[in-house]
Amino acid sequence: MFKLNNILREEAEEGSSGGGGLGAGLVPDSTSDSTPEENASADQYQSLLASLPEELKNNATIQNTKSFDALANQLVNAQSALGAKRLEQPQADWTDEKWDEYYTQVRPENNEYTIPEEISISEEFDGVDIPAPTEDQLQELTDFATDMGLNQRQFDGLVGRWAELQMEGNAAVENHNKETIHKYGADMAEHWGTNFEVNMKQANETFDALSQEIPELQDLVNWSPVVANHPAVLKLFHKISEISGDALPMGNSGASPFGQNESVQGIKAQIEQLDSDNKQLVMTDPSALSFADREKRENILQKRIKLYSQLYGNS
Repeated sequence: MFKLNNILREEAEEGSSGGGGLGAGLVPDSTSDSTPEENASADQYQSLLASLPEELKNNATIQNTKSFDALANQLVNAQSALGAKRLEQPQADWTDEKWDEYYTQVRPENNEYTIPEEISISEEFDGVDIPAPTEDQLQELTDFATDMGLNQRQFDGLVGRWAELQMEGNAAVENHNKETIHKYGADMAEHWGTNFEVNMKQANETFDALSQEIPELQDLVNWSPVVANHPAVLKLFHKISEISGDALPMGNSGASPFGQNESVQGIKAQIEQLDSDNKQLVMTDPSALSFADREKRENILQKRIKLYSQLYGNS
């Protein structure tokens, strides 16, 4: 069998087209993937490389290029790149002048940065009002971006991070204030015990009266809720109320940074105003009044009784 197959193979290679046995006319497939044209092109390219000067022949780009097509593509790409603006790769030994020249190419024209209409922030701040920088803060951000040679896109990122830091700071201050005020309240509740509500109202009354003569007091407590609730401040105004008694001027509606409870002096003011506005109606014999006036008089008296109950119940 080996001899027969060997003969058939030899006849096939000789291109025999006649008889002579099985398979004599079969031509085996070529095992090469290259066409004669491709082989010729590769040979020509290798000849071109061989003709180059030694310094070009050993160039890494030339060594890695394997065909005329690849060489042509590289030529076209290089030509296109010549028209594009290219930045020099920064070097560790650059002088300040060299860095400034580099930054000039990436900064906005005339260093005129613009605040982005939409600021990209982390998802954790979704729903939180984004603070806008003041003119001074914006100038500081712009100066920093100019010094660092940031482009507009990088400046947008800088503003976004600044806004996040502002929100983080505000949240930290708010949480600190809440914790501090809660502690102050617990300390004062323990210090005053069952007199806590009464003493707070007296402190409110005194503050309300004095802040009319000294408006800066209102500015002070509005400046910080921690100040408005500090034990020293509460004790101070309560002590003043004990010393002054009724010598302080009347307060207004009783509103105060220490709470929303009506003050003693505020209640007194309401009673006096009620008596002054309705003196004749209250002093008239009810039997001489019409049904509507009697009902009105009764409502006034009930309101007066309620105010007196508040006054003496809080004192």
